[in-house]
Amino acid sequence: MFAEERQEKILEMLKVNKRVSNTELIKKFGVSGTTIRIDLTELEQKGLLSRTHGGAILKEDPVYGEDSISSRREKNKEEKECIDKRKHELRLKMEIQFF
Repeated sequence: MFAEERQEKILEMLKVNKRVSNTELIKKFGVSGTTIRIDLTELEQKGLLSRTHGGAILKEDPVYGEDSISSRREKNKEEKECIDKRKHELRLKMEIQFF
């Protein structure tokens, strides 16, 4: 079995059980612990799961590999604040023109 196939099956298991252990994966796929750790690391780097001691859990918000809502809230925070500030300035300008 190729790594990509194994990783897809790991994700399927996580979607059903919400968590998997390294031991469970080693037995199921008949591969070494190192191979499973590499698979889990690659999936974690793609943002699809979180590694735990001895296994992995499904990310809170695994929408197409995106980060969780709380981490997306912090991403590009300065740009979002600039947009919000500009929005308020334009709204104030529109209100003044209206009166």
